[in-house]
Amino acid sequence: MNVYKLLVLNTFFSVLLAGCVSRTSVPVTAGGFELKGKLAIQQGGDRHSGNFLWRQQQEQFAIEVWGPLGQGRVHLRGDENTLALLDARGDVVRQGPSEAVMRAELGWHLPIAVMTAWVTGEPDPEIPVEAPSYDTEKRLESFEQAGWKIEFARFRDQGGRWLPGRIDVSRTDTRIRLIIAHWEMAEEPI
Repeated sequence: MNVYKLLVLNTFFSVLLAGCVSRTSVPVTAGGFELKGKLAIQQGGDRHSGNFLWRQQQEQFAIEVWGPLGQGRVHLRGDENTLALLDARGDVVRQGPSEAVMRAELGWHLPIAVMTAWVTGEPDPEIPVEAPSYDTEKRLESFEQAGWKIEFARFRDQGGRWLPGRIDVSRTDTRIRLIIAHWEMAEEPI
């Protein structure tokens, strides 16, 4: 894997963990969220880690990922159908269907369309769920969806809603771990 792909991969995971963000900070609005944290990915023999910031507003997301000491910053912007990968200066490196962009630039893909539900501790309501498991507090602990196994841990109360502090997503030779250090959930509209 060339140096550029490694840099982009490290940056992507950092952004995914820290959350989506725009260049100007705006408050999280109804139905949106912001999360920050750390990301680790293992695909085959390759391992990468970094920090991320993820800001979600309705169907739109902005994810920023970076490596140690802020190096290799990458921005991902889009919705459930389209993804734009931007470099640290904000120039579009590639744009198109999310799976195609990620495979071309990162060498793998992540189901971003369903990850927006998973990071909030829930399955995507549009896709069948298999093998759900609950903890002693009746919180969803794990399930399978869209060919991925999703596991939640380290729950914390966020305004009466239990959100996961750790999310593990795996499929065949791909394993992704998000450690969420900060959550901000917008109130649902009344």
